[in-house]
Amino acid sequence: MTTVDAYVTLDHYCASQGIDDVYVIKIDTDGYEYEVLKGAAEVIAKQRPYVIFELAMYVLEEKGITFEALVHPLVSCGYAMHDLQTGKEITFENVSGMVPAGGSIDVIATPI
Repeated sequence: MTTVDAYVTLDHYCASQGIDDVYVIKIDTDGYEYEVLKGAAEVIAKQRPYVIFELAMYVLEEKGITFEALVHPLVSCGYAMHDLQTGKEITFENVSGMVPAGGSIDVIATPI
């Protein structure tokens, strides 16, 4: 197993490289979606890209992270979330019924 001692957030990378035209963020980080979204909060707020990520409630539970905390950078910027496969909207009220126990779904978050 490899341990990462240093990392760069998407916010820092885009700022340091002068990138101001992010249209899509695809997160495939095997359980680190929360950290990536937190580190992309400025890009999400200012550039409003589409965001695609995997949602596994059991992974959030294992890490002690709530769904609300995970999607805070998106919801606070007026994003809507949908199941990428079915197109059904994901809300705080229906999320637990949409994600299979022990499984995951792919989510697309779009600015409203």
